[in-house]
Amino acid sequence: MRNVRHAACLALALGLLLVGTGCCGLRPCTGHGPGSSASGPAWVQDELYFGTSRIDGGSVTDQEWTEFLASVVTPRFPAGLTVLDANGQWRGAKGDVVKERSKLVIILHPPSAEANAAIREIVAQYKTQFKQESVLHARHRVVAEF
Repeated sequence: MRNVRHAACLALALGLLLVGTGCCGLRPCTGHGPGSSASGPAWVQDELYFGTSRIDGGSVTDQEWTEFLASVVTPRFPAGLTVLDANGQWRGAKGDVVKERSKLVIILHPPSAEANAAIREIVAQYKTQFKQESVLHARHRVVAEF
């Protein structure tokens, strides 16, 4: 899990670097000198872990994932997000370790009831559409500047 978190942080940093210029409209872009720290407003970082194994033994295909991302996730967070391929595992009810290919979606946004509702809608839609028991959702308060 530590390696996944490290990879997620690295990918998030790279993703923000790549798309940061398109997000400057959210907040003025400012630089920090050596030794200074970010002092911007608190934002929320939502991490959604989507397993791709299905109950019937199949998997969510790359095309199905791409369509879900385009039709469900992106319209709710058009300012930007990061998607990472991951390999997850969890312990089933019978004690067996289940391993599966996963998708990690990282979304940074200002705190709002609308964003919270959008996250809940994304999770509910994925669970329904792909017959999933759960989607892991982790939320962090962060300081972010673009």
